Amino acid sequence: MKQILFISTVNLHVRSGGALATLAYYNAFKYLFGSKVELALPAEYCYGDYIDAIPVPRRNRLLTYCTFFVGRFHRYKDFFNRLLNKDYARYDLVVMNGGFYAGDMVTMFQAYGIKVIVIHHNYEPEYHLDNKTLPTFWGVTSYFVTKNERNAYLKADMNAFLTQSDILLHQQHYGRCKKQPFLLGVFEPESCLKFPGEQSTVKSKNDSYNIVITGSMNSVQTVCGIIDFKSRYFSIFKRILPDWKVIIAGRNPDRKIIQFANENSDCVHIIPNPDDMDEVIAKGAIFLCPTNVGGGLKLRLMDGLRNGLAVLTHEVSARGYDTFLNQPFFQVYKDEESFANGLKILSDFVQNEHEFSQEICDIYRRSFSFEAGCERINLLLKELNS
Repeated sequence: MKQILFISTVNLHVRSGGALATLAYYNAFKYLFGSKVELALPAEYCYGDYIDAIPVPRRNRLLTYCTFFVGRFHRYKDFFNRLLNKDYARYDLVVMNGGFYAGDMVTMFQAYGIKVIVIHHNYEPEYHLDNKTLPTFWGVTSYFVTKNERNAYLKADMNAFLTQSDILLHQQHYGRCKKQPFLLGVFEPESCLKFPGEQSTVKSKNDSYNIVITGSMNSVQTVCGIIDFKSRYFSIFKRILPDWKVIIAGRNPDRKIIQFANENSDCVHIIPNPDDMDEVIAKGAIFLCPTNVGGGLKLRLMDGLRNGLAVLTHEVSARGYDTFLNQPFFQVYKDEESFANGLKILSDFVQNEHEFSQEICDIYRRSFSFEAGCERINLLLKELNS
């Protein structure tokens, strides 16, 4: 094998879901193939551990404005076209994250004889419409998003996905691709021989109990989920578990979340920008993921499972965690009734069962450890070359 070009469009220094997933994939390729893997990043992210990455410069502002109206939303195509013109024989494989970015570059790389793997983090039209912010152009560009993703899916040499749900959505909307889609899933970004949850101790009945919610507290999905919890489910929580507390922890909390905590300061505690998220999660007995919008896999559930916590999650956030379905410590809700039932089951479970944290960690390691991810990357490459 020649060189492998791994293209990331996100800042690998941050703790966002997309960045952590991308970092895991890059680290796995780097672990398996060492110096044969070259990383390309937006130039402004090429510092620290990634100072030697290939820097993709910003376009000038006038060009950005002009190309916006014809569906050219990113800086990568022209840059890599120039790069390949100088050294077209350097690479024989390109790995790209996201069909939106890959869609207008697949055929360009293939024209140089380079195979292309596209890792789809979600079904992009669903994500863009559910996350109406500046990076998604407030959802108004869904035509171009769909066009790019369809092209990436149909023309890539191999398509990898985080969830089975996203595979089905792509097949439903775009038809059949070249090779059978590969379920790559997500995994830890580095090897971890001992998970935090394996050190957990069973709480006694004299201990206080907490529900923990984590995430990027300024993202559309997280804010929407927490406000949904406040509006529809918080009163149920207080009725069923009047002595329990809620801990909300994460980056840059939105004012709506801060207001929710201030209005219920007796039982809701907010921890902004914690230095050690695992330390915060260790205070909990149940991990709640209330995110109720958006496609793809919600990586924050990994925080709770890695720490051996029982999980209560909205059905939207349960996608991709099939290995935990039907386990008593993993409850899924979709309305007030199922939330109440799940909360009762989990509260009884954590107060009466023993050593369940070890079982959660064992199941988690088999699917979500870095080592398990590396095995799946190897299988992906075998499928590509078969």
